Amino acid sequence: MRLTRPGIEDLERLDEGELTALVSAAFSAASMRTDMADDAARMRVTAEMMGIGTHGVARVAPYVDLLRDSAPSDAEKPPRFPGDRALAALERAREEGVLVEPDVLAHMQALADV
Repeated sequence: MRLTRPGIEDLERLDEGELTALVSAAFSAASMRTDMADDAARMRVTAEMMGIGTHGVARVAPYVDLLRDSAPSDAEKPPRFPGDRALAALERAREEGVLVEPDVLAHMQALADV
């Protein structure tokens, strides 16, 4: 017995912004903070666009289920779910700045002619 997979003609094609907004809305509807929902949506859509479907939009439904099954004790501390570390690191980098190795920074500055 052969298993069949959908062909490209069976797939829906969405604009990046449209898909990102849809994913963000799904996370927000599950009580995720809007800024974190936007970040998580961008990560899922970017993974999908890079061909890493295992970390793309297929993860949205399981994450939403985890969010809905978790009762947050504090509105500022969303429930834990896979990807929390990445979201926390992103939030920390936005607040404190991005850590870059000095030699990498020097190389980028030289490339940018800064």
